[in-house]
Amino acid sequence: MNDARRRRVRRVGAFLLVLAAQFGIFEAALRTWGSSEAAPAFQGLFTGDEATGYRLQPGARVRFTTSEFSTDIAINSRGVRDDEEIGPKAPNERRIVILGDSLVLSVQVPFGETFGELLEHRLNAEQSQYRYRVINAGVQGYGPVEELLFFRTVARAFEPDLVIATLFVGNDAEEAVASEGRLTGGGQPAVQSLGEDLTTWLRRVVRRSMVLQILRLRVVAAT
Repeated sequence: MNDARRRRVRRVGAFLLVLAAQFGIFEAALRTWGSSEAAPAFQGLFTGDEATGYRLQPGARVRFTTSEFSTDIAINSRGVRDDEEIGPKAPNERRIVILGDSLVLSVQVPFGETFGELLEHRLNAEQSQYRYRVINAGVQGYGPVEELLFFRTVARAFEPDLVIATLFVGNDAEEAVASEGRLTGGGQPAVQSLGEDLTTWLRRVVRRSMVLQILRLRVVAAT
């Protein structure tokens, strides 16, 4: 390696070192004084799951605060956002399970202001022989495939009479195509499986970094 090439390598190395140091400083500062979905308090809502990759942590309790809102979030023992437990279904009870992503989970508002709870109150305000229970089964970041897997492994046990699958036209179709192989298990080609693993890893890294979360939000806003 000649001297000119060595100097270029050293300059690139120094640039990467400074970039990494700045990233670390910004990440530490945002975790200390800022708030986003990558904040430790918010990440404490989640746990790993063999079927879906991750899900809400049963029994989790956090107060999630940003510059725009501050919300107490409670996850019951069945792993869904609810202030009450989900026990055996009474003979006169009718249950509605709402599957979805952040639009359903709605961490920006108190539980009583989520649209599932508003629907439950409206249904029970009518004169009826039934008592309605609307169950918020939304999980931040889920796509249609994860929602189906979550229903199969968790929400089906809630004995729903009706299941509502919410859709976000901005990305749900794309995510469903990208995750299709997870429905059949080991049948996808090795290259496709590797690509899905890499995509899952990148999403996890972005979700856990406050700097990358902010960059993602800026890119989404711009596009």
